Amino acid sequence: MVSSLILPDLFSVAQTLKETLSNPDTYQHFRVTLYEFIISMLVAISFGLGMGFFLGGKRTWGYVLEPIILAAYAVPIVIIYPLCILFFGIGPNSKIAFAGVYGFFPIVISTLSGVRNVNPNLVTLSRSLGAGWFQMNLKIIVPSVLPSIMAGLRMGVVMVLIAVVAGEMLASNSGLGYLIAWSSETMNSSLLYSCIILVMALVALFNFIMSRMESRFQFYAE
Repeated sequence: MVSSLILPDLFSVAQTLKETLSNPDTYQHFRVTLYEFIISMLVAISFGLGMGFFLGGKRTWGYVLEPIILAAYAVPIVIIYPLCILFFGIGPNSKIAFAGVYGFFPIVISTLSGVRNVNPNLVTLSRSLGAGWFQMNLKIIVPSVLPSIMAGLRMGVVMVLIAVVAGEMLASNSGLGYLIAWSSETMNSSLLYSCIILVMALVALFNFIMSRMESRFQFYAE
């Protein structure tokens, strides 16, 4: 038999999950995680889309920096977390910086790929018909790049949430990741599994939302 400290029964986990959801402190931890996630996602989107469009439009810069970005993406990003703590402390800012970097890479890579694969004939045709910069981006560039952007955002959302929770587990005093680490250290396995279920539910929810948005934007692009 496996010890209940390692694998509690399903009823105990369900009961603890119910108590956790009814505890006001849980929602305080949830608000911290949600705040860090939203700000991190905004940082990742801003820098990812900006850099992706820039490198896609400036092909020379793109071909020079793309291998560097891909090489950095291949490195385990967790190694920069001590630097984030060093510069920003153990508060939310370190998680935001860490998760922002984590989500930046899939967004910039997908955006760069999408901009680079825009049909050049459509761009040439729009210019020959007198389309300005705004019209060309609105009618040609953005619709063509949208599927790639949404694919990058879908992956970025999941990676940002994972990074936020991982950062809270490593060094924090609040958030769902902190609850997971605390319940593990105190051998409260029922609470541990309950928190894991909550994080998995959040990942599934955000992934579902992004999947639906991706389908809608795919229809718009077509």
